[in-house]
Amino acid sequence: MKYLKSQKKTLVDIGYKLSNKKTLYLVGSYLLVALRMLVGVEIMLNKIEIDTSRFGTISGLIPKTTSHRIFFILLVFSTGFCEEIVYRGFAITQLNEIGLNKWIALIVAALLFIGIHGINAYTNRFFFLFGGGIMFGMTFLLSKRLLPSILIHLVINLSAMMAIMQLSE
Repeated sequence: MKYLKSQKKTLVDIGYKLSNKKTLYLVGSYLLVALRMLVGVEIMLNKIEIDTSRFGTISGLIPKTTSHRIFFILLVFSTGFCEEIVYRGFAITQLNEIGLNKWIALIVAALLFIGIHGINAYTNRFFFLFGGGIMFGMTFLLSKRLLPSILIHLVINLSAMMAIMQLSE
């Protein structure tokens, strides 16, 4: 926000067009859906034993306790929301404003998006993350708003929680 203000810009200038009230509705709706999902997962997990050996190398990333799942839900919201503002709203808009074609700006932003996911993202998850970055960026460019890409990002990230159910069968 401080940088935007120094550039005499607002969130509206980078595609975030929700009022404070609508932002509260978005956050509240997300938390309500996340809470319902958490309760459902807790009920289902109460009846099964999780075989953590099936998680393999991602074992440390899977939320295994209730407190971890609550943290995961908050993390999912903040990362999806912030990544869309930074990589789609800010990066694409700024790159376009300095003269880069919007489609080249989309590719650059997608490559930067991969980088935030760690060095291994450039090897074993490159195409998945690059495809996601392109999809989120195209959604932003075509709608001229951040909300659709924020919502898609949130749904994709929240659905990762359901992987626990697949791994525990």
